[in-house]
Amino acid sequence: MMNLYIVYTLYFVFVSAFTTQNSNSGSDVYSYILLIAIFGLIIYRRIKRGINGRPYSFRRIITTPIIYSLLLVYFLAVLYSFIIYDFIALILIIPGFIVGDRIGSLSTVYWEGKVLMYKRSTMVLFLTLMLYFIRIVLEFVVNTTNIYLLTAVNASLALSLGILIGEFLHLKTSARELLLNQTSNEGINNA
Repeated sequence: MMNLYIVYTLYFVFVSAFTTQNSNSGSDVYSYILLIAIFGLIIYRRIKRGINGRPYSFRRIITTPIIYSLLLVYFLAVLYSFIIYDFIALILIIPGFIVGDRIGSLSTVYWEGKVLMYKRSTMVLFLTLMLYFIRIVLEFVVNTTNIYLLTAVNASLALSLGILIGEFLHLKTSARELLLNQTSNEGINNA
């Protein structure tokens, strides 16, 4: 968990350094390489954690939707946009939730010994990483002074948030059912 905070802190430090840098300086290549390395690390960790099973905890499955919602609030507050475009971006949470709920059912919660584990849906992982990549390209490669590109950045973040919320709710209900089944089975075995 601490590594995730370190990676996101590095992300914001280098993003702010990259965006305030003079475009005529010779260190632009190094900035791009550094950003690619940071994004590669983030993507690698997300894929590794998503495909391999992880011990289940409520805090662990709610952290990513909370981070995405805070990022969305931050970008809606900081990026200059018209209120109607922000509203459109927020509306995209609903279709994202529907998609996340549908393909979030591919996520699994299971017992490994006496430890409750979960695996994320590869489709949810793929969609959120694709939207993450699109957002990064729009933020750093394309000029983000265009109001429509700023709206696209917010929209991709809102869509990702909806997908993650849908998967989160599926994981939470699946884990609750497994825990209830285990406690009822233990009650039967003890009787």
